[in-house]
Amino acid sequence: GRLAIVAIMAGDGPLRPELEKLSTQLGARVRFVGHVDNVPQWLAQADVLVHPRAYGETFGVANAEATAVGVPVVAYAHSGARESAPAATLLTTLEPADYAQTVADVLLDPDAKHKAQDARRSALDAFGRRRFLDAYDAFFSSLVEPKSVRVDASPGAGYAAPLVVKALKRIWPSAQVTLASSPSD
Repeated sequence: GRLAIVAIMAGDGPLRPELEKLSTQLGARVRFVGHVDNVPQWLAQADVLVHPRAYGETFGVANAEATAVGVPVVAYAHSGARESAPAATLLTTLEPADYAQTVADVLLDPDAKHKAQDARRSALDAFGRRRFLDAYDAFFSSLVEPKSVRVDASPGAGYAAPLVVKALKRIWPSAQVTLASSPSD
């Protein structure tokens, strides 16, 4: 049989009327909810986040938000999902049939929610408020009287880290600026 799937589309934009019309023409079960303020609450209700964004995504905030609430992610491999949702199921194609099959596989996988909960714990460590508060505190503290500055290169950001180090050395020529690469780079 077929899976009974209802897609929820949150957000508004210039393509919404066209997508609503297409949804009706295809007889697809899509609920357009418009702008939502409580994104984590909406995501927590989902069984899977599908994010086949081909361009314009350098990090994939939606992927990170879904991972942070324990929702499996299916995303395009070249969309920033590697960094924002390391446990995501990534596709190298944008073919709708491939996404449909992958979503079905995730929905039918009895371990998918357990894997997503494991990924949630990792995401909260990597992207949680405490990590960002500590990073901001360290950054602003270094502005007062920097003696040394350490640039942590997260996975996938290694290309930018040397540029940041070089810029910081120009700003603070007397400070010791070091680059700390993560083991997965």
